[in-house]
Amino acid sequence: MNKYQILPFRFARFNDSEYLLTNDVGEYIFLCNEDFEKFINKELNVKSTVFQDIASKQIATTDKMEDVVNMLATKFRTKKSILRDFTSLHMVVPTLRCNSSCIYCQVARKNMDDHEADMTKKTAKNVVKTIFESPSPCIKIEFQGGDPSTYFEMVKYIIEEAEWQNLFKKKDLGFVICTNVTLLTPEMVKYLKKHKCDISTSLDGPKELHNTNRPLQDTTHTSR
Repeated sequence: MNKYQILPFRFARFNDSEYLLTNDVGEYIFLCNEDFEKFINKELNVKSTVFQDIASKQIATTDKMEDVVNMLATKFRTKKSILRDFTSLHMVVPTLRCNSSCIYCQVARKNMDDHEADMTKKTAKNVVKTIFESPSPCIKIEFQGGDPSTYFEMVKYIIEEAEWQNLFKKKDLGFVICTNVTLLTPEMVKYLKKHKCDISTSLDGPKELHNTNRPLQDTTHTSR
């Protein structure tokens, strides 16, 4: 009545009265101390609710082992299926220049007149080529910085190079630019709209708080 096979699983004491059991496909179950001891000693009644719950997680079985392993393999392939397409999101940094100096900035921000970290066209072309080597049917290029609007010509170059590459690759291509929007002109916005490039931005709250946290360095663009 209690004959069953135990499949590979991990366990850890969750608290004083329970154990947590997991397996490689993400299934898990909590067992009280008594049920855990019975389970590992193969003393559980296979008709009990506890054992049926364990069996439903493919942690133990009374069935043919090959059938259960096939079920686990199917679940594992489904769980890891995202790896077949690799990544669809690619972050590109055209420049590290920014007209703001946020107090919590996490990047190596450069001043507006420092072009040392600007991307070259040669690098940009190679970046786009590498992006399209992804097997993913969807490609999203996200412009980060610095503030990429400070080097909008490179943003345009990458967008148009990607669109050219996509004439042959036929992928679902999209763009997004992360910017504080203070340098965007109507012409820039028109261009972004035409090329289906979303705008990602944020506010820190009321004007006083936002301007304290994110002071602008370019005094010619002070409106928020």
